[in-house]
Amino acid sequence: MWRLLQIADSAFPTGGFAHSFGLEAAMQAREVPDLRRFLRDAIWQAGFGALPLLRAGFEDPAALPLLDARADAFLAGNQVASRASRTQGRAFFSPAGGFFRS
Repeated sequence: MWRLLQIADSAFPTGGFAHSFGLEAAMQAREVPDLRRFLRDAIWQAGFGALPLLRAGFEDPAALPLLDARADAFLAGNQVASRASRTQGRAFFSPAGGFFRS
């Protein structure tokens, strides 16, 4: 439980600021008239986009290469989101690997 709490801590260096679905830019451009709706839509998108892949990976770890390719297809058209997602993933796995090895 202690390790899980460390990873969930907002001070954990995951680079989460790099992948906020464009909220900061949209707010600066005054393109978000309803923050609650923006957040609700982002959560629904995560549910429909990422969670099925996560569940499939949990149920069949051998399928991870195929699932990774499918996840990559979600980001193929957006180089900024792809780069941010990869940066965030590397930033997360580097320190997280240390937690679970000890």
